[in-house]
Amino acid sequence: MRTKSKYNGTTTSEFYCLLNHNGGATMPLFLQPILKTKLWGGQRLSEFGYQLDNDTTGECWCVSAHPNGTSEIINGPYQGQNIRPYLVRTS
Repeated sequence: MRTKSKYNGTTTSEFYCLLNHNGGATMPLFLQPILKTKLWGGQRLSEFGYQLDNDTTGECWCVSAHPNGTSEIINGPYQGQNIRPYLVRTS
């Protein structure tokens, strides 16, 4: 799959997909978003349906495999596991 990069206009064939252990497509996964506290945060993300615990939430990482916040799978046979092992780079 070739797409244009929105950052510099170059062409790339890299994309990421979720696969099960056998390499086949699996059921849709629902992920727990990572809510990040920021000095400039507030309650505005609640307008998008997020349940906020405080008045300083400034970012929502809906899908994340970042070391500072990795999404957790909240449904199906992978429930309770983090998403990193299920992200596969293909080209």
